[in-house]
Amino acid sequence: MKRIFLLSMFAFLFSISLLAQVVPNGGFESWTNGNPDNWYADNVPTIVVPVTQSSTAHSGSSSAKGTVTNYLGGVLEPLIQSGITATGFAVTQRYKTVTGYYQFSPVQGDIFGLNFILYKSGSPIAAGAAIITATASSWTQFNIDFSYLTNETPDNCILQFLIDGPNGTDYHAGSYFLLDDVNLTGTATSVNDKNITPAKFALNQNYPNPFNPSTKIQYNIPENSFVSLKVYNTIGKEVANLVNNVVPAGTHEVLFDASGLNSGVYFYTLRAGNNFVQTRKMILMK
Repeated sequence: MKRIFLLSMFAFLFSISLLAQVVPNGGFESWTNGNPDNWYADNVPTIVVPVTQSSTAHSGSSSAKGTVTNYLGGVLEPLIQSGITATGFAVTQRYKTVTGYYQFSPVQGDIFGLNFILYKSGSPIAAGAAIITATASSWTQFNIDFSYLTNETPDNCILQFLIDGPNGTDYHAGSYFLLDDVNLTGTATSVNDKNITPAKFALNQNYPNPFNPSTKIQYNIPENSFVSLKVYNTIGKEVANLVNNVVPAGTHEVLFDASGLNSGVYFYTLRAGNNFVQTRKMILMK
């Protein structure tokens, strides 16, 4: 009788642990060929690897480490995004909070950026974000709530972690973060359409990067604005005009197809509002 009870208790606890593992490989225990399973990392094996497996773990045996790395005369930021192709993972309920643990060592004011979006049939219905600036030399927990636009139940979740420069400018070699035990918790019961609008203009790093032949560019607009998003080669020649019209407030994403371009470094520039201008670098590698 005692054995049956113990087996039943083990089965119950095992089922609870499985239910708790909402984010696939959220503990970064599983890796294949140097990349975390069920996540996209902007690694180019044997060339530049900003995302690596670390034995410094909050729990288990490993975590993900993202380091700003020297590359092609410049630097490449680390980017980790849920889904093997950065397209997220399926969800079936209105989660309230993204939680996890991190360490962060910035150089020259670099920031640790966390961006989360829940989708329904391809349209964003909730978002959460945070910017971490302070050094965290020991494991520190984050808890970031989603703000919902609608009462719908999402069907997909994208979680993104990266290092950016201060005020959206260039990041610096040597900045790094450690990330572990990422999960979704709680149930949202209300709609809050005030906080989902971005607080400021921002141009995010494209993903994947390096890429071949297409990549996605995401940007934030806090108010209805005329937006210009263009791509240039290294001598300043315009090679693509991705956006050139009035865009509503929110987080937007554009697909850039570089099938007709040669391998190399390109720059993309966002102009919006009265005087916001930001440029980032991307690498096409065929």
